[in-house]
Amino acid sequence: MSKPLKSRTWALVVYPDSAPEDWRDKLRKQGVPAAISPLHDRDVRADGTAKKPHWHVLLCWAGPTTPKVVASVAEALGAPTSPELVRQVRGYYRYLVHADDPDKAQYDALDVQHLCGFNPSDYTELTRSELDAKLDQIEDYIAASDIIEYWQLMLRLREEGQQELRHIARRHTIHIAKLIESRRHHEQAQKAAALAAGVDPETGEVIERPEA
Repeated sequence: MSKPLKSRTWALVVYPDSAPEDWRDKLRKQGVPAAISPLHDRDVRADGTAKKPHWHVLLCWAGPTTPKVVASVAEALGAPTSPELVRQVRGYYRYLVHADDPDKAQYDALDVQHLCGFNPSDYTELTRSELDAKLDQIEDYIAASDIIEYWQLMLRLREEGQQELRHIARRHTIHIAKLIESRRHHEQAQKAAALAAGVDPETGEVIERPEA
């Protein structure tokens, strides 16, 4: 007798016209880490006709799960198609925005939603260029948010739910901490130079010095 099919990772397709308005809330109540694609509303078939708008939902259970369990989640979300077993999580996660399909409509990775603690870093390995892009994003964030301490960065990222950037910052502590330290010292040196030149570093105005 063959063993029942099980997998930790499954995928569903949800359609706006059949899903309840609160389908994301219903999904949250399931407590399963999930990633939801942006609405695919620009997909076309091979013959050029438009596909029905839809969302792809990637579900990652803690242990092997049967199609029956996944089907119950699909029913709660009004997903009419059969659950799809996912063997390559990285590939499917990238498919949420057609990252590896340049001939298909491209969607913004920033619009991917993560529910119930889904962390892309737990299931994917970034390429070198992707990692560099994420580090660039962190560096831009440090400058835009006027971050001057490493702990300040980590607190901000946690408060804003930036789990992936927080994970990357933890794995590249030396680089990030040195960058912040260098930025802080650079600002301090600029202020000192301005004061020495008789200029208020905050306003740029010339400081009136009392006559001797």
